[in-house]
Amino acid sequence: MTAPSAKRVTAVLEAVDRVYDARESLVDALVAETGLSREGVDRGFRDHWERLAGGVSPQLFEAVSPAPAVYVVLAANVFVAPVRALVLAAASAPIVRVRASRRAPTVCRALLAELKDSLDIQEFEGECWPEATADAALHAYGGDAAIAALGAAFPGVVYGHGHGFGVAWIGASCTDLAAAARALAADIAPFDQAGCLSPRFALVEGDGARREAFAELLGVALADEAAQTPRGSLVDVDLRRALDEAAFLGELREGPDHALWLPDAGTPIATLLPTGRNLALYSVQDARDASVQLAPMARYVTTVGGADEALCAALGVSGARPFATASEFAGTGVARDGAPTSTGARAAKLGFMQRPPLDGPVDRRTQPRTYQAPR
Repeated sequence: MTAPSAKRVTAVLEAVDRVYDARESLVDALVAETGLSREGVDRGFRDHWERLAGGVSPQLFEAVSPAPAVYVVLAANVFVAPVRALVLAAASAPIVRVRASRRAPTVCRALLAELKDSLDIQEFEGECWPEATADAALHAYGGDAAIAALGAAFPGVVYGHGHGFGVAWIGASCTDLAAAARALAADIAPFDQAGCLSPRFALVEGDGARREAFAELLGVALADEAAQTPRGSLVDVDLRRALDEAAFLGELREGPDHALWLPDAGTPIATLLPTGRNLALYSVQDARDASVQLAPMARYVTTVGGADEALCAALGVSGARPFATASEFAGTGVARDGAPTSTGARAAKLGFMQRPPLDGPVDRRTQPRTYQAPR
């Protein structure tokens, strides 16, 4: 950590606090922009907005690479995402240039307005890179193809933050299924599963009866969540079709603001249900079985909620802290010291999957890359 970078991060977080204090002026725009209910927007600010009072981990400065300038390209995911993106950029460089998401610019522009007089931070538009040099860095958020396209045109190093999702683990060591269901529901409801940390399926260790029992409890917990935080307006036109197709491959349990899918035995973990509080629950024999089944999609896993020692060993995920960093999510090796690593998923307590500490990127899958422009 250097004094200049710490000072820049503090300036960003002071601006974050000012935007938080003025959040009521943003709610209407965010409801229209995100499709969340007003209660959903309020919850995002209340529970997931990172503020200066929460403190900054020293690991934040270990998790970023210094550069003379950082260019940030944001995607339309959860509306709180620009906070961490700007913190990471400010920790890395004295000069920051930001391209807000065209579909979701509200929070980014509110933060930039608060920062214009304290940091060298400006918004840019279009596909060009004003004054970028070979030693500059690009922090790109979005899908893999979009990141690759951006990287091919950027002259410096690229840090891609691609799409991902969370996985919940209901292991044999979990003896209070009702408490686990309430905690998982609290992970599913925020942002209506739009975030890369949102759990998209759960792995239940044991037989089908245990999965059935947990699904019943989770359905009740999600209904309780909906009473407090109603689901927003869904824009995914393929949701109904996806749920109808899922019903042919297992049991579909629909609530007023959620759907739970219990796939037939042998159904591979190959696709995800659309977002909108929709979760698939798979039965697995043990942690090793879970590791094998996850392998085809492991590169997209950002966090594992409820990971116990057996699963941590099978996946190579560190469980040393309530929200720990992890070794590369490859099913080999075990990170025993809990130290930050360069890539991989994190282990989290159920109920905290979408509340990572402000210690760097939300997951450790990011690796610096250089791209060649297509010929």
